[in-house]
Amino acid sequence: MLTRRFSLFFRGNAGLSSPGFTLVEVAIALGIFAFAIIALVGLLSTGLQTEMAAHRDTAMGNIVSYVLSDLHGSKYSTVTGDTLAATHTSFFRWYEFDADGVFLLSGTNGPAPAPLTNAMYLCTAAGQQVSSPTRMQVTGTIEFPLQAVSANREKQIFATSLTPYEATKQ
Repeated sequence: MLTRRFSLFFRGNAGLSSPGFTLVEVAIALGIFAFAIIALVGLLSTGLQTEMAAHRDTAMGNIVSYVLSDLHGSKYSTVTGDTLAATHTSFFRWYEFDADGVFLLSGTNGPAPAPLTNAMYLCTAAGQQVSSPTRMQVTGTIEFPLQAVSANREKQIFATSLTPYEATKQ
């Protein structure tokens, strides 16, 4: 009886259907699997680029909000570094921020010095007096990344008008 089982096993299943997959079926399944994996890898790079752009836009929103709040809460004489008695019809100020848009350093009157090692964004804001003595037109530029040569940096521009808080107090 033992011999009969071995002889059936080694003879194979000549007329019976095989319980496994054929080589053609395995090749087709691998092709479909490879196609799906390649599509997922392609989506991964697009998703990463979208996430980086969203992070950059959030940081720039934080930067613009900080700069405008700082300028709105300042006297023009404080922003320019002039004395309180000086007339002021314009100002220039620069700010440095890290990769998350968190304030690091600022200054007035003149170009920003060499950026800090962890600075990623440089924002420059310039203002000109417009229709009233207390109203200023502000134009700003955000440059990034600061580690790149100035000519290779991406630049975003924003413009608004504002009245400093001190000018609105009576």
